[in-house]
Amino acid sequence: MNDKPELPGKNDLPIAYRAICLASGLSGDAKKIAAIIIGHFNIKTGQCDPGTERLMSKSGASKRTVVNATNELHRLGLVVKVRHGGNGFRSRYQPKWDAFNEIVKAFQEEEIGDEIVQNAAPTKCKSVHLDSANPCTLTKSRNSIKELTDSDGASGRGEPLSSPRPVRPVSADRVQGLLRDSLRKAHRPKPQLPSVVAAQEAARHRLEDAIAALSETMRGVIDERMTAEIQQEAIVAEVKRQGGGIAVVVERVSQMRKPDG
Repeated sequence: MNDKPELPGKNDLPIAYRAICLASGLSGDAKKIAAIIIGHFNIKTGQCDPGTERLMSKSGASKRTVVNATNELHRLGLVVKVRHGGNGFRSRYQPKWDAFNEIVKAFQEEEIGDEIVQNAAPTKCKSVHLDSANPCTLTKSRNSIKELTDSDGASGRGEPLSSPRPVRPVSADRVQGLLRDSLRKAHRPKPQLPSVVAAQEAARHRLEDAIAALSETMRGVIDERMTAEIQQEAIVAEVKRQGGGIAVVVERVSQMRKPDG
């Protein structure tokens, strides 16, 4: 890493937070430590050297967990970690803004691809007309492979009728066994799906924990600019995808102007 720090662009900070949430193959500990490191990055001077004790205090993780997480971020090329002689031989960190942008860009391109597949036109239906009968429609072109002959001589394209299967006798023991199985299934309790209220409450707690893990400066900005609208939007995003709420909050508050004092 060069001695001169790499400063972020206008939207690099919110993009970095979003990329951390979207990064595949990144452990939960590494995501939390990465968010804390980015929160400590001074966008004016480029200084970013929070000590291990600081990272432990902000994340609630052990020293070994912090060291493993920072090494993981360095290995994946998201945050470059360099030891230097000052400040008690603490490490200096350089977030790789281009790498974060690539993660978000790849995710957006994947979303566009999924949307194209979903919006693709279905197989065109082909009409089948039988003699002396109303026209009908086949939803799949492969359904019209074999010839169909009706009892009155009408013909068309369709699947031939199969001959009925012979009915086999069922023993009394078999009938009693089926009855016992049906009774057991009827009394078996059905799993209860989580309610919408419970899901939103869990999402709100996760969002509060994610905000608490940010730097004191970033928390101050969020406390100053957070609105009920942003909070509700973030909770909805968190319900849809874990980690989506904090990305919404950071992006929205970063785009707002500081209120007049």
